[in-house]
Amino acid sequence: MNFTQIFFIVILFFTIVSADIVATINGKNIYSKDIDHFMKIQYPKSQYEILNKEQKLAVVNEYVNRELLLEKAKKAGIENDKEFKKVLQTAKDNLLLETWLKQEVDKVEVSNKEMLDFYIKNIEKFKTPKKIWARHILFSSEDKAIEVIRELRVVDKKLLKSKFIALAKAKSISSSASKGGDMGWFGFADMPLEFSQVAFKMSVGTMTPSVVQTDFGYHVIYLEDKKEAGFASFYESKNIIKDKLKIEKFKEKNENLNKKIRATLKIIVK
Repeated sequence: MNFTQIFFIVILFFTIVSADIVATINGKNIYSKDIDHFMKIQYPKSQYEILNKEQKLAVVNEYVNRELLLEKAKKAGIENDKEFKKVLQTAKDNLLLETWLKQEVDKVEVSNKEMLDFYIKNIEKFKTPKKIWARHILFSSEDKAIEVIRELRVVDKKLLKSKFIALAKAKSISSSASKGGDMGWFGFADMPLEFSQVAFKMSVGTMTPSVVQTDFGYHVIYLEDKKEAGFASFYESKNIIKDKLKIEKFKEKNENLNKKIRATLKIIVK
């Protein structure tokens, strides 16, 4: 049985298995390293481990479809096409340059004083908007969301958070369900307007008294914490400043070196 035949009936034989083997399709294993690499390229902001079974199936199917198309491209002889080889060489050159630049920039040293001086001189660049940390339980129907709100209303305030987390894990259709609905910290503009308008007015340790509807579905929200607008601390900004100064120093050093090299060259543009 060839590769195409093995992968063609993925839906019928999909099985989630061990940590190393993500799935089996007609006895052929798909390993976690294959899916991890695929996720980094296609969905760099997401992780396979936090997806529910339905979402994992969708990712594996997408991976399989890509492999099938790749096999067709190889059979069509694309690898021997002159234009393909030109594009491939350009991609290799770009990757070579990017890798070298990263290595050279990493070698540049920046002192703590240089970073602190930059932070002080550019403090306005480190303004931070108001942010909140929230959890949510997402439903496809309003009735289900209302049922959960009614269930949570009678829970003692001290037990509200733990009960909310348990219900999020059991009933939420969001990818955050496995984390108890945890959405992490976010700004007002990071979420749908309808969501933020409600969540940013909430008090810490409380839940929404009514259902919040967005294009994603029906939400029940719990507010973990909030941060008022202000300035990111030097400690919080240190890595960003360090990277910026490293790049600036490298560019300056490289430009000076290029000037010296250009002075020895005879360049004629025709």
